Amino acid sequence: MGKRSLPVLFLFVFAAAALSAVPFEIKSGKLKLTLYDETGTFTLYYLSDPEKNRYEPLLFDQELGKTTAFYVKINGRVTKLQKKIGVRTSVMDIPGGGRLIYNIAGGATVTLDFFLTSSGNSGADTVRIDASVENIQERWGEFSLKGIFDTMLGENMGIHFSTAVRDRISSETELKDIRSEQWVLSAGRSASLKFIFTGQNVSVPETISAANRERLHSAEWVPNIVPGRNFNSSLAINDSALGVFWPAKSLNPMEKMTVRMYMVAGPGVTAAGRNYAPSSGAVDFIKDSGAVTVQPSAQPSSEEPLSGSPLSGPPSSVEGSGQGTDAVSGSGAPDHRWLTAENITDDMLDITYIQSLFDRIDELSKHPDMVTQDEISLLNAELDLIFEKLENR
Repeated sequence: MGKRSLPVLFLFVFAAAALSAVPFEIKSGKLKLTLYDETGTFTLYYLSDPEKNRYEPLLFDQELGKTTAFYVKINGRVTKLQKKIGVRTSVMDIPGGGRLIYNIAGGATVTLDFFLTSSGNSGADTVRIDASVENIQERWGEFSLKGIFDTMLGENMGIHFSTAVRDRISSETELKDIRSEQWVLSAGRSASLKFIFTGQNVSVPETISAANRERLHSAEWVPNIVPGRNFNSSLAINDSALGVFWPAKSLNPMEKMTVRMYMVAGPGVTAAGRNYAPSSGAVDFIKDSGAVTVQPSAQPSSEEPLSGSPLSGPPSSVEGSGQGTDAVSGSGAPDHRWLTAENITDDMLDITYIQSLFDRIDELSKHPDMVTQDEISLLNAELDLIFEKLENR
C-alpha cells in the first residue's frame, strides 16, 4: 500500500509545481501581455497578422523576457527586479490587468501593475504600467527606480529610435529634455512600440538613455553615454535598448513612491505594403479622468511618400524654440568622433566580435532597404581601427 502511494504523491507534487509555473496572460485588442511567476519577468506581443494569429514580440522575448527589467536602488544598493536570492516574486490577477510583486528582503516591496486598453479598429493599443515602491525598512531611505527595455523592432531598420524632435537615433544618445522629446519610438516592419513620457498622469523621467543593452544592464545606475558610439558589444551587433531613469525620492517607513508610464503598440512601416504611410498609425492621447484612450489620426493619401515614423507622423519642431529636428539632434546619424584608437577595447579585438562586424556588413549588402551610408562607413571605420591596433600589438 505504501509503495503505491509514493508515485501518486510524486505526481501530485509535480502537478502542483507545474500549475504554479503557468504564465499569467492578458489580451486586449491586438496586444498580448504575459507575466511569469517563475522569473518575475514579462513579455509583450502585437498581433501583426490576425488571419494567421501571428503575434510579434515588441520586446526581446527569449528566456521569458529576462533582458527587459526594472531595477530599484535603496540607499545606493541596486537590486534587479527578477526572481533570485533575496528577491521573492509572485503574480496576481487584479481588476483590468495583472500584477508582478517583488519582495526584497529587508528593503522594499515593489509592484508593477499592467493594464491593457484597446483602441478598437485603429490597431494602436495601450499598455499602462504603474510601479509602486514601498519602504519596508524601519528607517527612512532614498529610493530610485529605473527600467531597461530590450527593444528590437528598429534594429534591422537602420533607425533604432525616434522622438518628437529626432527623426533618427542610430547611436548612443542621452535624452535630458524629456518634455521636448515627449516619446521614444521603436519601429519595425510589421509592428511599432511607442514609449510615452509626458502628459497628464505620466511620471516624467529624469533622463533616458539609448545604448547597447549590455552597457545599460552592467552600469551601476545611469550609464556613461558616449554620443555617437554604436550599439555593438563583444556579444552582439546593433543590440540597442532603452534605459529610463526616474528621480529618486526619500521615503519614511511604510511610505510609497509611484511611477506611471505608457506604451502604445501599432502597425509597422510596411504593414500595408510599400505604399503604407506610417503616419496613418499615429495616435492622439485623450485624457479623461486619468484614463488614456487612443484614436487614429486622419488617414493620409496612399500616395504620400514613405516618411516619418509609425505612430508618430513626421517629426515636429519644438514649439517656441525656433529650432527644428536638426537643431536638436542633427541628422541622428552615428557620430564618428568617438571612434579613436583609445576607444578600441580588448574585447573588440576578439575574432568573434570582428566576425560579427563583417556579418553585419554582409547583412546590409543583402538588404538594400536597410542600408544607411552612415552605418556602413561607421562599421568600416571601426574595422580599420581594430586592424590598425592589431598590427601595432
